[in-house]
Amino acid sequence: MANKLVLLLLLLATALFFCHSFLFPTLVRYYTKDCHLSKTEYNAFRELFQQITTAYEELDQVYWVDYGLLLGYYRHKDMLPHDGDIDLSRIHAGRGEHRFDVAFNKKLASVPETYGNSIVAEKNYTGSDGQRVYITADLFRYNVKEVDGVKKVTLYWNIPHLNSTRYKMFERHFELDIPYEVIFPLQYLVFLGKNVTFPNQIEKLLSLRYKSYRIPLPYKWRCYVTTFNVGAVSLITVIIAFLYKLAVHYKTKV
Repeated sequence: MANKLVLLLLLLATALFFCHSFLFPTLVRYYTKDCHLSKTEYNAFRELFQQITTAYEELDQVYWVDYGLLLGYYRHKDMLPHDGDIDLSRIHAGRGEHRFDVAFNKKLASVPETYGNSIVAEKNYTGSDGQRVYITADLFRYNVKEVDGVKKVTLYWNIPHLNSTRYKMFERHFELDIPYEVIFPLQYLVFLGKNVTFPNQIEKLLSLRYKSYRIPLPYKWRCYVTTFNVGAVSLITVIIAFLYKLAVHYKTKV
């Protein structure tokens, strides 16, 4: 029994260290970044957000604030202080998607060091303090269609996306069919210095996407558990396991 407990504790300590040092940094893109956005990062995100939404409006796109950015609005009426990117969704342009892609890229490229296409945007930005940052925006595309006779808003994926590692890992999350009335009609709200469009039922959409949306814990778990803490916990676990085994061995001899 003692040997099994010691082995279990050692396995738990090893798993904790592995997840914190290797697994989480691989799965969560921003895990190793600072816990909170700097002023320069925030200003860069704000500027990119305004550029993207303005381009969408000029190109007659139906779009809305979504995912982590929507969660930030719900909690703070601002970006999440630990967020790592911008999330916007829009209705796929169908046959006009390529034409949109070209026009959108051209509009973003008119701003220095800003680039984009139909699914992602990037920006290099230098703050007044001299800090140089690189930020991105995830741009999701949706279709409106009937699923089992009910009107739904579903995420659009092409073949490369469907074969991607990210899709396979989070398939259940991405395959969510959203009731049409949760998204439409869109509503206008002021966010990040601009009047932009939001889903019709913000809290309902968040509850569908994130079961723990009411709990304000950042996905950068390292902000609560540093490498030092993980190492210390692992070491203490090993010591406790060793002392426990030693005590059991001594008690058996006595």
